[in-house]
Amino acid sequence: MYALNRVLQLSGWKKLNSIELTPAGKKWAEKKGVFRYTQDFVEAYYKGEPDSTNYWIIITDDAGFYKHGAEYMIWSNTYVLAVWSTNFCVKILNSIMLGQKPPRDPDYQT
Repeated sequence: MYALNRVLQLSGWKKLNSIELTPAGKKWAEKKGVFRYTQDFVEAYYKGEPDSTNYWIIITDDAGFYKHGAEYMIWSNTYVLAVWSTNFCVKILNSIMLGQKPPRDPDYQT
């Protein structure tokens, strides 16, 4: 397992260093329904140029609306996943960025 900084280097993803999404990020999030149940995001990553890209990974907190007790939701072009722990949030994020199938959270609840 690589550290997140190494994954960013290997994958070409970049962390959005802002408290607000770019207009392109907001548009992408609206299409995906990211902010239907929450108005905030924990972290956001993009591939390409932040003002024009359609490749985003957005992490929101409190995914309990989707799965009981879930701490986070990870929204990407390929996956929408509920996650129960910070540790697994990082592992899943790394997998998505590297183009791999994300591991299943061992704390998964139905």
